[in-house]
Amino acid sequence: MGVTKPFIYYHFKNKTELLDEICVEATATSGETLEAAIANNEGPIAQLRAAVGQLVLEVIANQAGIAICFREGKYISAEANQRLEANRRHYDLLLNDLIARGQKEGAIDVPDAQVAGQVLTGAITWSFVWYREDGRLKPEEFADQIVDLALSMVNATR
Repeated sequence: MGVTKPFIYYHFKNKTELLDEICVEATATSGETLEAAIANNEGPIAQLRAAVGQLVLEVIANQAGIAICFREGKYISAEANQRLEANRRHYDLLLNDLIARGQKEGAIDVPDAQVAGQVLTGAITWSFVWYREDGRLKPEEFADQIVDLALSMVNATR
């Protein structure tokens, strides 16, 4: 990161507090991104397209932080875990509602919005493992492919 230990410990009391912030911030951003995609686009397909694309780009940009959260998340404080779970519930609720609205409008055809939401979330989140900065695809190209696969998965019709 190019900073000294005193700089870090000026802002964080200890390693747990730093880990807490990394994990909670990663999940808070996802909900904010989904909210923005819903607010700034018309209809569930455009909203889903925008959300998935932006979320994938955010995962790529924060690969190291997400990896730390997945590997070390068991060490976060109880208070941070509550915040993290609240962020996840908020995100899941927004995504499940978006998919359900798409079902009602006939734009999305899946048997279960919650299962579809979990599969989409997994594909987006786990791209931190798959994507390689020195790989054959630029971040935007990779995100476009994930968007296309996501829309195909939910049988998007419009």
